[in-house]
Amino acid sequence: MKKSAAEILLPRTYKEVWKRGEFYVSAKKVKIIKAHEKQVKVAVIGEKKYSVILKFSGDGIIKQCDCAYSLDGPQARPACKHMVAAAICWDESRRIIRPSKKDIDSHTLTPAPISRQGIINLFKSPLRADLDKIRIIAEYSSWRPQPHARLPNMPKISRDSRRPLKISEIKKAFSEMEKWAERSLYDPYFCAGEMSAAFCELLDVIKKRIDKTEAGEIILIIALCVDWFYRKFNKLIDGIEGVWIFPPVRIGNIVSILIRRHPRDPAWQKFNKIVKIAGESANKKNLNYRVVEEWKNEKLQNKSKNKS
Repeated sequence: MKKSAAEILLPRTYKEVWKRGEFYVSAKKVKIIKAHEKQVKVAVIGEKKYSVILKFSGDGIIKQCDCAYSLDGPQARPACKHMVAAAICWDESRRIIRPSKKDIDSHTLTPAPISRQGIINLFKSPLRADLDKIRIIAEYSSWRPQPHARLPNMPKISRDSRRPLKISEIKKAFSEMEKWAERSLYDPYFCAGEMSAAFCELLDVIKKRIDKTEAGEIILIIALCVDWFYRKFNKLIDGIEGVWIFPPVRIGNIVSILIRRHPRDPAWQKFNKIVKIAGESANKKNLNYRVVEEWKNEKLQNKSKNKS
């Protein structure tokens, strides 16, 4: 019995990608260059001419394409549209019928909760980024997700805007988050988004409780947030995917609000001392409240960029 390349690729492909691959075949943009029983080389005409190689291996298939999506990628990466087109074309050249609409609907991969463009959009406007999407960035940026601890959405702290906020509450929240990293399945990479989102949730609570909190207290609380960002947060996560950027943007936004409300409060002097020392621990010199205020405008230009 002849093997079907399309049947093997089907459960390794997103439905929308499969449809695009079918379009290439229907539009006659696919040409077999060389084929034998176990392997085929195909040319697919898209934005340019792409070369695809498919090779049966045991019960699976080895796939290669020189498009930007697939080039040098792991075999675990879902199939691209050019691979789909090549598989269908190869099958039909051997008189194997392509998968039915029912099979496509039933067996293709479930669409990811966040697309690559969706991830890019998060970084375009970090202050308004959806925290639930930040939590899953690593899982959908990696082609080899691993089991890892699931962290709480935020540490335990009151959201009641009628209550003045105390430094002790923030210290307790930070302590709780540090303990999350001691969990057996905590992974600095795969848990980074969840840790970043939880920090953001805490900062949102701080912002919500500003009105009822004494100026000097809230200014020192934000100084402690800067200190924790440098001394703990950046050591608890692997921020290669850029998720480190979201908390500092919120910190900068809160500092901007406090400067407008309390521009001459003496607590800013202590704030500057705290953040200066914290910054120096991460080789960031001359950090002060004006520099931290500018964090509100931070955008990730490059994931290898130095942290704030």
